[in-house]
Amino acid sequence: MRKYSVYQGIRVGTRLALQELIPRYEDREMLTWRNAPYAFAYFLPFLFMAYLVRRANTHRIRMLLVPTVITVSIHCTYRYKMEDSRCSEWIRILMAYYIVAKALEFGFVRDGRFKIGEKRLAEVNDPDTRGSSENRTRSAAIYRMIPTSLLDALEITSALRGIGWDFGSGAYVPHDNRPRQRGPFLRATLFELVKDFLIVDLFDSLVKLVPSAGSIEGGSMFLPNVSPLIRYSISTSVLLMGGLIIIFGLSAGNDFFALIGVGLLDQSPADWPPLYDSPWRATSLHEFWGKRWHQVLRRTFIIFGGYPGYLVAGKAGLILGTFLASGLYHELGLRLSESDHRVTAFFLLQGVGILFEDLWKKISGKRTDGFVGRIWTVFWIIVLGQLCADAWCMGGIAGATFVPRSLSPVRRLLFPAIRTLIQAFAGRNANQAKA
Repeated sequence: MRKYSVYQGIRVGTRLALQELIPRYEDREMLTWRNAPYAFAYFLPFLFMAYLVRRANTHRIRMLLVPTVITVSIHCTYRYKMEDSRCSEWIRILMAYYIVAKALEFGFVRDGRFKIGEKRLAEVNDPDTRGSSENRTRSAAIYRMIPTSLLDALEITSALRGIGWDFGSGAYVPHDNRPRQRGPFLRATLFELVKDFLIVDLFDSLVKLVPSAGSIEGGSMFLPNVSPLIRYSISTSVLLMGGLIIIFGLSAGNDFFALIGVGLLDQSPADWPPLYDSPWRATSLHEFWGKRWHQVLRRTFIIFGGYPGYLVAGKAGLILGTFLASGLYHELGLRLSESDHRVTAFFLLQGVGILFEDLWKKISGKRTDGFVGRIWTVFWIIVLGQLCADAWCMGGIAGATFVPRSLSPVRRLLFPAIRTLIQAFAGRNANQAKA
């Protein structure tokens, strides 16, 4: 009886602690400008960790900070909610999980993080001069105003792909066709940003025309009262348009920050390569996920699932663990229904498909490639991807505001123009019929 009471006490205490850490959705506060500093307060201890990971002999204190950064990040994020903006809520939650992954990395890496070519890190008590090291050659005023230690912390925090850092080794960097000179690069990037925005606006507007699937309340993209041919044609179109929204939306974000980095912070154009390398040209899952899809969160998924999976099952565990972490990251970040795990299942199946490709190469001596490889990739991404896309539609993601109506050329200009032409054409045919 005593053991049962102790067990009950532990169970109830754990449940109450988790409820305090992650309040129920109905108990969360609405995020406002007034409480926003509290919602993002976890950046302070995290930036301190980012500073320490760039200083020698700080491993112990970084390890001690890991629990604090993780718990504060989760609590600050889930204490508040944004019911009026699913897109912003999605970004805020995914950002918190990214911070948790980086905190784990900063805590467990023993010797700190190095830039490519660095041999040693500065000590904590070394003088922190403004505009030191490679920043002396940069003319932007920010490099003369902000201490190098803070710049280092911000830089390693924002180095999502690890370009120029030791932890970025092995990540594929797409070839950039833009000019390397600063002025032409900025003009080309601005053109790309406008193009990406218009593409996102077009496909976002089209998705919202699909009944139920484009609703913020959520609904299936598989329309029930139509023939199977029309049903799956529409669902495939929704999936493809959603994929293009992701591709060009993230590319637009990369272009925007490239304009700031190169135009205002005097960074090199080489620091801002494209995110994608034509995913539609992939002829295998290896090529799709390892090269042609963006590598922004590659390190995050390896930390959350790849390393633990490798300890359990070697290379196969590394692959499956990484994709399992990716699925959970997308599912938890999007706050989907607790009973709908199709997003996690889709990403986990991608790992299974990659293991099949490894097995095929081992048996036949040939890698997955060519026309057959393209069909194989289409099956795993387009056919199985409809499970994932439908789960997102059911969760209201397709109905989220990616481009506000006030900024949408498609909804303010193109659609009204098309309706006017259709009405004029219909009126003309009606007059001809009467005549």
